[in-house]
Amino acid sequence: MTKSKQSLSKKVNLNDFSNAISPLGAVLTFAFCLLFFMFVLQPTTYNTRFAFELTKQLSMGSFQAYQFSCSEYETLLSVVAGIVIGMCQFEFLHRKAYLTTLLSFGVKREKLFKHRLLIPLVVSVVVIFITELIALGLNIKVIGFQPELPLIFLDNIFCILKFFLYSYTVTVISCVFTGRTIEAILSALSLTVFGYVVIFFIEAVLPFALYGKPDKNFLMDGHILMVLNPLANLWNEIKDLGNQYTFNEKHIASLISSIIWCVACLVIFVFLTKYFKMKYKSEKAGFKGIYKPLLIAVISTLSIGIAFAVTYIADQSYIKIYDKKVIVLTLLIILIGVLLITPALYLIVYKNAKKLKTAFVGAGISIAFIVAMFTVCLTGVFGTYNLPPKTNDIESITISSPFAAFVPVGYNSYFTNPFNNYSDYSFIFKDKEDIDLIRETHQLLSVDEEEKYPSDFMIKYTLKNGETIERKFNHINREALDKILPIWDSDEIKNYYLKLFFPDYDLADESFASWMLLNELGPVCDYTSDYIQLFFVSKHNVKTEILNSDKKDGFTEAQYIQLKNAIYKDFCEISYEEYFTPTTEYYGTLYFGRYNHTFSKYLKVHITADMKNTVAFLEGLEFYDKLMSKQEIQRMITVDIKEFTENLYSDHIAYKYHEPYLECDDELYYEDVFNVIETKEITKKEEIQKTFNKAYSNYLLYNSGKLVFVEFENGSRMTYGLPE
Repeated sequence: MTKSKQSLSKKVNLNDFSNAISPLGAVLTFAFCLLFFMFVLQPTTYNTRFAFELTKQLSMGSFQAYQFSCSEYETLLSVVAGIVIGMCQFEFLHRKAYLTTLLSFGVKREKLFKHRLLIPLVVSVVVIFITELIALGLNIKVIGFQPELPLIFLDNIFCILKFFLYSYTVTVISCVFTGRTIEAILSALSLTVFGYVVIFFIEAVLPFALYGKPDKNFLMDGHILMVLNPLANLWNEIKDLGNQYTFNEKHIASLISSIIWCVACLVIFVFLTKYFKMKYKSEKAGFKGIYKPLLIAVISTLSIGIAFAVTYIADQSYIKIYDKKVIVLTLLIILIGVLLITPALYLIVYKNAKKLKTAFVGAGISIAFIVAMFTVCLTGVFGTYNLPPKTNDIESITISSPFAAFVPVGYNSYFTNPFNNYSDYSFIFKDKEDIDLIRETHQLLSVDEEEKYPSDFMIKYTLKNGETIERKFNHINREALDKILPIWDSDEIKNYYLKLFFPDYDLADESFASWMLLNELGPVCDYTSDYIQLFFVSKHNVKTEILNSDKKDGFTEAQYIQLKNAIYKDFCEISYEEYFTPTTEYYGTLYFGRYNHTFSKYLKVHITADMKNTVAFLEGLEFYDKLMSKQEIQRMITVDIKEFTENLYSDHIAYKYHEPYLECDDELYYEDVFNVIETKEITKKEEIQKTFNKAYSNYLLYNSGKLVFVEFENGSRMTYGLPE
């Protein structure tokens, strides 16, 4: 080889090396590697997670809780690094003069592309492997070798590689098939988050517009989706996996997904190399909109992102009760936003109105998808979603309380607050009559009646073939409520109260072990527990303490058990009509409670003349007269219940709804509301007494009747319901 040829060869090789990685790309690759190493091996204060600090863990002799290797932050770092490094490596494709000069040096296209592609990729992959292997070694040192640990770390490695390779791949694609860097950035971001945005939109629109949709996310939690979309569970995947000690089905699904996508990215790299060698035209550098599919992807991502944002805001901030008018209005806002914003973005980026129709194509595709989703939801999957299973196919049905006061434990007055009317209490029914009653209720829940009440009402069917079907409703209409109320007379509800009053009864039953009933204070009706409390509040709002943790001599355990037996016997004898809509005199409310300086919980029992056994027991107590204490009424105001509720928070449409059952622990006394609605102040003593005798502190009022606001001689106030 002649001297000149040797010199040229050396020059070409030097150019190959110098052009293999951009200066900024080199810096960012190093920064990613360093940050990843530090994030994975850094200490943490979370006791439930694994963490690693190289300088400390090697000398540690005792067991502590550590995080396996990765948190959600490393996954996000990997995605961002893939985009940024890929853009730095291939932005030269958009500089026409530089690209032309570079290719004129005699560097082969294929070699140039491979070097640009592989050098930062190989460095990043090696660092990821080394870091994870160090973390594995630290795990083995701290908690000992477990056969499943290598498999878990293998999953971690491929999961991180999947995130990095995917974002790196779509960025390279964007650079190759665009003529400008700004377009490449938008395309890369769109391709990276598109699947995520679609999933977010679906998970937002389903609970918002599909009546009966339960809270759980069937897409975000699905293993199949992890295979279909590499970033489907970006934030939670590593976090969930890192807190597990065994190689389970989640790890298997994640590992399969990761391997598939890593292989797919490598195949795409081969295709891109061949394309760059054979078909890439350098003269397109600097030109706008040279590849329409990427433009459509950008527009579609933006459009669906707008749909998600509007739907989420409407769901979280506007109203909690299902309303088709609100849903249709939300859809119209989305459509207007998409049709206005997407063309505007196109004009800003491309500054060319001639190809504006391409933007409308992308918007049109997205609009078709958005409208289809809303249509499916609004029609209840075309009338099929809320069809209950056949009775013969049902093994059992689990329902929650139809409203909070159905089982009044730990319950405060939410009568005028529709955002807090939910119950944590569930009941399981297997009797055919009960199953038929619940099925009929379910069918009535699908009817959009004008009169409806806030209630998170859940129905879960367990079928004989082992499958489950769950529906959850955020309101209950009048007809459905009338239908479900007789369930209070069932043996299941009576047994539930039996467990409540006598906590030693079948306490191991998991269906009963709710945090509301069993917590650090213990069961509410256990005489032997600390922090015990039992008191009576008369109808005239006079409180009489019967016992507490410091005062047990005045009320023995035998009396305590006798009282509970009397109440339970009454609950078994009176009907649901007598319980929710009594016609006899109301005496007051008994509170069985647990309390300390940070927490309190009560079971409330409303005493009426119908509860003969309880009344008879109370009459036998020496301080019975004190229990029934009265005081003078100084002021009484009555208002229409519907008018009061609608004007209480007139600036928020959702507050026109109230809970059907009035249970007042305190006053609902609002002078500013009284100034804008029609009120009636009763001044004659005879009429005051007559009205008070007919009023109840606890009553299933629905949306009719009146509220009675009473101020007593001691300055206290209470609110009562006056049935129509």
